[in-house]
Amino acid sequence: HVRGVALSNEAIPTVHLVLTPLAGDAQGLAAALRGGTPAVVGEVDEGKLLLDLRSVQPRDDAQLVIALEAQRRAAEPAPESPQLTPA
Repeated sequence: HVRGVALSNEAIPTVHLVLTPLAGDAQGLAAALRGGTPAVVGEVDEGKLLLDLRSVQPRDDAQLVIALEAQRRAAEPAPESPQLTPA
């Protein structure tokens, strides 16, 4: 019981977005997303970050994409600058 409410043993249907980090690990990705704006909270399981889409309202979809894109860009390696050789 949680505050007088009986918990069922039945799973609540959901859809997860499963993310595999480009760099680092799932714990690091989870921490980065929690610290972002907007904050995104997920669950780490078997080296992947799971985002439960039940908790994302349709009006918040664009903000979720922005947060994920920001982390993707941060994880990409910086482009190499051209090497100049003396003539």
